[in-house]
Amino acid sequence: MSVLRRLAVVVTSLFAVVAVITPAVAVAAVAAPPGVKFRAGSHDGFDRVVFEFVGAKAPGSVLFQQLDGERPYWGQSDLRVTELWGNRFLKLALPSPEGAEPYVEVIGKRVVNYPLPLVRGAVVNDAGHGGSMEVSIGLERDAGYTVKHQGHLVIIDFKR
Repeated sequence: MSVLRRLAVVVTSLFAVVAVITPAVAVAAVAAPPGVKFRAGSHDGFDRVVFEFVGAKAPGSVLFQQLDGERPYWGQSDLRVTELWGNRFLKLALPSPEGAEPYVEVIGKRVVNYPLPLVRGAVVNDAGHGGSMEVSIGLERDAGYTVKHQGHLVIIDFKR
């Protein structure tokens, strides 16, 4: 047997052994978790905060809402979100969007402050746990508000 032929037999045998020892690995496309980004603006008679969900439909309900003077917490920790401007804070617990377990990806900064007449800042302070997530909005003072769900958006309007 020639040297090349022997080398071919050895290489083929080596590939056969590796194929038996190494389990077959299927490469599957891993979908990124849905994302959320937010913005705020001032309009005639009201300030608006919009949470926009990317890669998933926005949650269609609010699980819990509270407006008070207590700063929100970062997730399930005992650390307050001290970077968020405001004297009053609206905290909204939302169902995690489809495909967001264990969390949603926050696009951009986690805390953004605004020099608006009423809305002072917004944050995704809990990106997900146990099927829910929390967003919070810092306000200059108490205000009436409405929460709307439209497609990929959760829209919160604050009457000035």
